[in-house]
Amino acid sequence: MKISTKLFFWFLIVTFVPVFIVGIIVVIFAQNQFTERIADDLATIADVQEQRLNNVIELYMDTHKIVSADQRLTEYTYLATLEEAEASDVERLKDILLELHRSVGISRAMSIIDGDGTVIASTSPANVGKKRADIESGKGRVQSIASSVQPDRTGSVTVRTIGPIHFNGEFAGVLEIVPIAEPITAIATNFTGLGETGETLLAQRTESGDALFLTPTRFAPSAAMNRTVSRLAFDVPITSALPPPQRVLIAQTLP
Repeated sequence: MKISTKLFFWFLIVTFVPVFIVGIIVVIFAQNQFTERIADDLATIADVQEQRLNNVIELYMDTHKIVSADQRLTEYTYLATLEEAEASDVERLKDILLELHRSVGISRAMSIIDGDGTVIASTSPANVGKKRADIESGKGRVQSIASSVQPDRTGSVTVRTIGPIHFNGEFAGVLEIVPIAEPITAIATNFTGLGETGETLLAQRTESGDALFLTPTRFAPSAAMNRTVSRLAFDVPITSALPPPQRVLIAQTLP
């Protein structure tokens, strides 16, 4: 090989190899920048969705506080739960409950439960007289407002808030409100900024540790309260995103 040919090849190597290396570095840097930007965008969207969810839950809780503090409701809950309660007091309680139910605008149903765990008044007449095992008379008292999400008979998501009613500082009964769940479902079905496949997943741990979807997913509308992901499916993001299972106590045993 002539010296000129060798020099030409060396010239190509010296000239283009650095360019090639720099090109690879630039591509890797651009990919990292793109990945970081996507991650930042998703984190921002997640923060916005979390704030929306918190706002909805706060609305539910504030509504419960306002209703349970209604002076007429507290007085007639007390009167309707007395051993010598008059039928007229119970009827008046039902009327007050129905009026409050209509006025708040976000309630599907409201019920008053006595200390024995019996529904004594409800905007859903079919609930009256039913026994509530989660309200234990003499053994426990609901101490504060709590919320929960669970399926109804049709498998749809149902939200409940439950808390005590006090009259003159004494426990009189329990108020349960079933608010509309559409504001929560709307958060999960809002795909703004998530492209063609992104989605917001709302889920909770079951007692066995699996992840239960609370709302429909983007490509599985029937997933709400039906679809679960095993606690052992470590390759599925929802498994690691949820905290360990916890029991939320809404009742406290009294001496």
